[in-house]
Amino acid sequence: LNTATPYVALAGPIGVGKGRLAEELGRRIPAMLIREQVADERLETFQADPSGNAWAMEIEFLEARAGLLKADSPRWLEPGRVWVSDFWFNQCLAYAGVWLPPEGQEAFRRRWEEARPAVREPKLTVVIDGPIRRLAEHGGPEGRLTVEVRRRIRQAILEQAGRPGQGPVLRVTMERPEEALEEVLAAVEAMR
Repeated sequence: LNTATPYVALAGPIGVGKGRLAEELGRRIPAMLIREQVADERLETFQADPSGNAWAMEIEFLEARAGLLKADSPRWLEPGRVWVSDFWFNQCLAYAGVWLPPEGQEAFRRRWEEARPAVREPKLTVVIDGPIRRLAEHGGPEGRLTVEVRRRIRQAILEQAGRPGQGPVLRVTMERPEEALEEVLAAVEAMR
C-alpha cells in the first residue's frame, strides 16, 4: 500500500453523487480529477433502447475508462499527486451484468480481461451507496431508469466491490454528504 500510486476510484450507482464527491475531494485535498465524459445524447440513445444499445455502450465505456486509466501514462509519475476518478474500472463488469444477456456478458468479460492489465489499479476504491428512492429522483437521461433497474445496478456494484482481490474498499453512504466527504478525506490522508 505504501508504494501504490495514490489513486482513489469512486464507484456507485447512477445518480449517487460520484461526480460531486470527486469535485469536493479535488477542492479539499487538492486532487487531480479523472472524469468520465459521456454526452447526454449518447445516454439518451442508450435509454431509448437499452437492450439494443447495451453492447455498444458498454464497450464504449470500457475503452474510454481503459484509456483514461492507462498504467503507462506519465501522469502517474507526478510526485505528490493524489488522483481521483469519478468511476471505477471494475464497475464495467457490474453494469455489463445488468444490461447484457449471459452470452454478451461472457464476451464482455473477455474484453475487460484483455484491457485490465494495462489499467492503473486504485490504491483505494470508495463505493458510494444511497437509498434507491433517492437514486430514482436523479434527473437527466438516466432519470428514465426504473427503480428495479437502479436496484439491480446498485446490487451489482456492491457485489463487484465485495469480490476477493479488489484491494481496499471503503463504503460510504450519501445520506449525509459532509460525513461521507470527511470519511473519504480521512482515508486519503491515511493512505498518503
